[in-house]
Amino acid sequence: MPNLLNAYECDAFINYAEGLGFSHQGSLGPAKGEAFRDNDRVSLQNNALAESLWNSGLSRIFDNIKSDGRSAVGLNPNIRFYRYVCEHQI
Repeated sequence: MPNLLNAYECDAFINYAEGLGFSHQGSLGPAKGEAFRDNDRVSLQNNALAESLWNSGLSRIFDNIKSDGRSAVGLNPNIRFYRYVCEHQI
């Protein structure tokens, strides 16, 4: 979502997540029909952060989207940060 967060906010989230400490979430390989995933993750329960993100502009994106006549009213407070490392082969 372009321009949802500015550079300062992005840096703040990166620093916050790194301060919490990532754990490796690699796999032994993909199951049939799945893609290989290898990343680090930190997960936390934070109602205030979920509400802040929702009110920062996400709510406007979902204003006109309905599923079975229902509308989104917020984010799940189980916030996850993922970190991927790209290894370039030459």
